Amino acid sequence: IFRRWPRSFLRNFVYTVILNFLFALLFTGLGLFSLLISGRLIRWDVVASGISNNLIISNAIGFSFWIVMSALGPFMRVINRRSFIEVAIFMRQSACLL
Repeated sequence: IFRRWPRSFLRNFVYTVILNFLFALLFTGLGLFSLLISGRLIRWDVVASGISNNLIISNAIGFSFWIVMSALGPFMRVINRRSFIEVAIFMRQSACLL
């Protein structure tokens, strides 16, 4: 369904929200797994609080990446047009400046 949807701000936003939600589920699953291994009792109010905290954290991380990638878009298009050798030489010269 998403392949037929042309690139746009809304499509990228929806992708980001879906991916952030999946990361929040992954973080919550890892937390529950660690509780199961330790043998502690799982309280569902704590799980609900953990899910909300993980959603906030994953959205902050995901949208930060989205903003940075959007800002770097024109620069990355220029780099992607270059050959591997040109990019490698540029990166080596940039590293020597440090």
